[in-house]
Amino acid sequence: MVTHREAATTASRSGLAPAGRAFSARWEDIGAALLGLWLVVAVFLDGRAHWLGLPDSFFTPWHGLLYGGLLLLGLWLLAMGWRRRGTAPPWRAVLAPPAGYGWPLVGAGIFAAGGAADLAWHEVFGIEAGIDALLSPSHLLLFAGAGFLLAGPVLSARVKGEPSLAATVLALLALSAVAAFALSFLSGFFSDAPVYTVGHFPEGTRPTSRRRPGQRPDWAATC
Repeated sequence: MVTHREAATTASRSGLAPAGRAFSARWEDIGAALLGLWLVVAVFLDGRAHWLGLPDSFFTPWHGLLYGGLLLLGLWLLAMGWRRRGTAPPWRAVLAPPAGYGWPLVGAGIFAAGGAADLAWHEVFGIEAGIDALLSPSHLLLFAGAGFLLAGPVLSARVKGEPSLAATVLALLALSAVAAFALSFLSGFFSDAPVYTVGHFPEGTRPTSRRRPGQRPDWAATC
């Protein structure tokens, strides 16, 4: 009996996926993973702007990085299909990327729709603040699209017998970072407010005055 891994390995050596679709090259997987990290960095920069209350609108440098990265990654996915077009019509070729990259292409469409929805949301309701900025409907749509979009190298590795380890690790890093960002409101470190009031300071540790630069704290003098 032939196992799934053995079948995938045989298909990988032939250059074709079990369904007849070509596999991606390692450099294509790494390129997709790096462009995915670009998106993640842009997401965190946008979140930082919201957190710090910087002047915000839809047309900001960090939004430019975000949607610029989406454009490049989307073109990368389309180019992967174009390179394997053979005798297929061009429009069909670009919509048939290598095995494992079908869902990322869908994710690119969802992400683009989320961007359009985000623009409309800002025009109608203005700029969100606090947790509303994280959980607005348009941003949730962006998160859903990002989940599909960034998973390409991982899905590709699943159908390959010899996946690219570097691309898989980078893609998992990007997916984990987006998940951590989306769920950051559940973190105990989300706020810098004190968790509880300290009612008693051990002797010698209570701050009594502002220290001069380079001056040792009171408790250090007893060490």
